[in-house]
Amino acid sequence: MKKITSFIMMACIFIQVGGHSYANLKVDYDYINSFVDMINKNYEGYYDNESLNSNIVKNMFNYMDDYSKFYTNEELQYLMDSLNGTYKGLGIVMESINDKIIIVDVIKNSPAEKNGLKYGDEILKVNGTDTFKKSAYDVTKEIKESEGDIVNLVIKRENVKSDLNHSITMESIEVNPVNYKIIGNIGYIKLDLFSSNSADNILKVINYFRKKEINKLILDLRNNPGGELDQAIKIGELLLPKSKLIAKVNYYNVDEQDESFYSENESKDFEKVILVNGMSASASEIVASSIKDNQAGVLVGDKTFGKAKVQKIFPVLNSNSQKKYFDAMNYRVVNAFDLPEDVISKLKDEDLLGWVKLTIGQYETLKNSKIDENGITPDYLVENKEFEYDYGLIEKLRKNVKPKLNQMSVDVYNCEKLLKVLGYSVDQPDLILDKKTFNSIKQFQRDNGLYGYGVLDFSTQEIFNKKLDNILVNYDNQLMKAIELLKK
Repeated sequence: MKKITSFIMMACIFIQVGGHSYANLKVDYDYINSFVDMINKNYEGYYDNESLNSNIVKNMFNYMDDYSKFYTNEELQYLMDSLNGTYKGLGIVMESINDKIIIVDVIKNSPAEKNGLKYGDEILKVNGTDTFKKSAYDVTKEIKESEGDIVNLVIKRENVKSDLNHSITMESIEVNPVNYKIIGNIGYIKLDLFSSNSADNILKVINYFRKKEINKLILDLRNNPGGELDQAIKIGELLLPKSKLIAKVNYYNVDEQDESFYSENESKDFEKVILVNGMSASASEIVASSIKDNQAGVLVGDKTFGKAKVQKIFPVLNSNSQKKYFDAMNYRVVNAFDLPEDVISKLKDEDLLGWVKLTIGQYETLKNSKIDENGITPDYLVENKEFEYDYGLIEKLRKNVKPKLNQMSVDVYNCEKLLKVLGYSVDQPDLILDKKTFNSIKQFQRDNGLYGYGVLDFSTQEIFNKKLDNILVNYDNQLMKAIELLKK
């Protein structure tokens, strides 16, 4: 009951932006009932009416826009975790590489870090279950379902002969979607998602920049798919002068009053450039468009994705609970939000069929009422060179092992990705330094004034790391343009 009530409280305040077109749902009940009559007349066998009703409802969402969905309780929990910016877990990020589960990030101050887990560790077993050939999603699910929140891991680590055993208690982990740095006299913020802690974390960075007397800002919204509407409004307010329109939300339901959101910010403004691309969507487009429309900064990059629909999550009753509440209150309800508050607080898992996320309206900003499916054209259209791999996801080589031919290391995985970016011939990046990679490393060494012998030694790794730094600084044409504009 507590879980259901907390879900409903979260859903009440959760509004997401995105979507395509309005639904125009018309069901031919006579036609459907004719099928039911035919089945009842001819079919000899058991029929589970509750399952039938559930599947009919779930399948309805296959014919709506891409952003209206049905969720089970478990599926909703995963969605809420991602948007709340917190989740219960160990604080690790895993990838399935060459059928092995490899830790590719350890969150600071997490249970994983406190228990000594490291980048590059291979997870062999979770609670006694072998992870070989399993997906990272499946392993994450096994961790989350650990009994008593205690997770038993068997770890294989490079240069350690014996496997390591860890018994770790899961805790609440906060995922900060904000990364920042200072480039000369310019503050740079990368926002990955509009989760419930995004605005608070950006405010902390902005205050830090102000203490450093930085008055120029780059906000990087590239590859940001959006998230919570209220976070877009709060972040828009941090970046827009007082009284400027951030966004207006027009609801499809005539009983819902349209809303307009204006900035109340009285703080000193920054000179701003916003970076966007084709994967900047929904909440990202609210912030970007509001800044462009109010002439509070300029946009640099590619045309944005084009999502302007707003979604809301509703808890839905199953047919048995609907009948129960109909008998008690003498009116038919399927949306649990329509029940009295004292009834909502008593709902249990078995009362709900699940949860539905529905497109309920559309947002618009000051000058852009047709963002949906059209996107926003930046003030400066700048293309970045396309690589097979996102160089922002290539980790630096650690310089603590020297992989040789046929040896395995996470450093080989990152080396192979970087070799591909640099134009050398390697197969699909994995953990193994195979013959093709060996030959490419030899060529790379010769090209950079080293003795070419194919071993990924520390000197070679140092040059690889410098190459990666160079790519991050000089290959990002959009970032370079933003810096150029702010230096004028």
